[in-house]
Amino acid sequence: MVVKNNTTISGDKMKQLLTFSAKRSIYKRLIMSAVVIIFGFGVFLYSILEHIGQVSMSILIFAALFMAIGIAYLIMSLLQFKSLPKKLYKENQLLCDNGCNYTYTFKENSMRCENNVNGQVTKFDYDYTNLKAIYEYKDRYELRFADDMVAYVFKNGFSEPKMEEFFVSNVSINHSVKEDSKKRIRIKIKKKYKEEVKKSEN
Repeated sequence: MVVKNNTTISGDKMKQLLTFSAKRSIYKRLIMSAVVIIFGFGVFLYSILEHIGQVSMSILIFAALFMAIGIAYLIMSLLQFKSLPKKLYKENQLLCDNGCNYTYTFKENSMRCENNVNGQVTKFDYDYTNLKAIYEYKDRYELRFADDMVAYVFKNGFSEPKMEEFFVSNVSINHSVKEDSKKRIRIKIKKKYKEEVKKSEN
């Protein structure tokens, strides 16, 4: 069975989606830098409490180094976070100004994406084995591939509900096989729209 989806994204919405996707990766860096800082501070605190009046300089230098790396990484991430909207707009000006129309063709083992930006049509083919993650939101699915490509598939682009059901059941199977098993690897769809509903209720 072949399923088609027509997704139209306005320029403003595209800018919002690109920014949201990029910020998510920066959030991970912020968390990582916080973990490094906490670890360094923990080592520093432990060395003081464990060796009162006889603090080991090597341990202090080690802890200070970890904290310095964490703080530097944190500052870099915050600066990148602040400049992200302008950078994304500069790199994707055509998309952000004109929006885009995507025509997806989902087959059993692969998908084709035809994107029309201001009259310019480009075609891409992607194998499901390159899928890293699938996120479901209230209005869309996000397919994340190994080459950092993200496909935004809006739910209203399916002509009927059974088309969306086939899409979900098919893309959630990675189609690659583990060495010790003949079973295909299933990708769990992470339902992000539940978080959006909870936020709106609060």
